[in-house]
Amino acid sequence: MKPLSSPRELFLTVAPFPALAFLKIWGSLGPSTGSLTFVSLLLWGYSLFIIGIAQKWDQPTYFDWVIGGYFSLVTVLLILFPDFSGPFFRHYAVTGIYACLFSAAFFPPVLAWTPSPSITPRNRPPGIFGKTLFLSASTGS
Repeated sequence: MKPLSSPRELFLTVAPFPALAFLKIWGSLGPSTGSLTFVSLLLWGYSLFIIGIAQKWDQPTYFDWVIGGYFSLVTVLLILFPDFSGPFFRHYAVTGIYACLFSAAFFPPVLAWTPSPSITPRNRPPGIFGKTLFLSASTGS
């Protein structure tokens, strides 16, 4: 697979975060449960769109999948239990952000999955820090 261009790499790195931020901001404005359901459905579609683009260009990260799962859970809960989940997500939307960050970082190593297919470490050659003090001391160069 050829390396990604810088704009694509930047896009795939940053793309999942606006959806979480938007849900947090939208939830803090005190919307009705119906509009919160509609917005979460749109953000679920957005996260699936990001996963699709990541699959086409490179490979989705665990964070991409966690965001998609989070918005699918939020949407389903808002549809099935609107009286409970509407006020919950209005007041505790930031908890979902922390849950996504924690899940993407904690569970893959615990479940012995392969390391995260993060874009930046695989495609960037080591710059001026490629030769560290430890490497040069151990090799004698």
